[in-house]
Amino acid sequence: MSTSDSVTLVAAAVGAFLGAAVAFLLEAGRRWLAERQTRYAAILQAQFSLSMQLRSLVNIRDQYLNELRDDPKRFMLLVPFIGELPDPQVDLSALSFVGVKDRVDVLQQIHMAQGAWSTAMAALRERNGMMDILYEKAEPRGPVEFESGAQDISVEAGLARRLKGITDGLYQAVDSGIDVQHSAIQALAGAGKRMFKRRDFLDVVELAGDAQSG
Repeated sequence: MSTSDSVTLVAAAVGAFLGAAVAFLLEAGRRWLAERQTRYAAILQAQFSLSMQLRSLVNIRDQYLNELRDDPKRFMLLVPFIGELPDPQVDLSALSFVGVKDRVDVLQQIHMAQGAWSTAMAALRERNGMMDILYEKAEPRGPVEFESGAQDISVEAGLARRLKGITDGLYQAVDSGIDVQHSAIQALAGAGKRMFKRRDFLDVVELAGDAQSG
């Protein structure tokens, strides 16, 4: 084999190696960008879900619970909740990277927020169920008021105590849930900005307001 042939073979080998290296680097870069995009989308999706939960809790507080909040008889006067509620769930498995790449306490706050939402919804459903039992077992006393349709009723003491406990628990679950949701959305925004410095994230500016990008 001549020297020129050896040079040609070496050049071809080097060219093939460089081509493979460039292809590998391009593919690695593509996967890195795709992974970052997926993680960014996961944070945004979690924030959207949490903000929907927060908005629902705020509406329940402001439009349903607050009218009778300071009434000692609220457990009897608060009518069953009627209305469809969205059930936005946070994909917790898609956010594990937050605890690895940023801070574990952020991931913990997200778990707490999802738990707070589930607790509040369970309390709302339980109270609605208790009201069905109350109406079934209540004994009417006296005439029905023509204008309001109201009528005095008599209920078992144990049933009334249970209803009061569930009602108080509903108020507490909604109020604490709002605080926890607010903190989780803010914590996710902070984590996102640390990992993706040039991207925008939701930033809750008011407990009773909507989320805005910031």
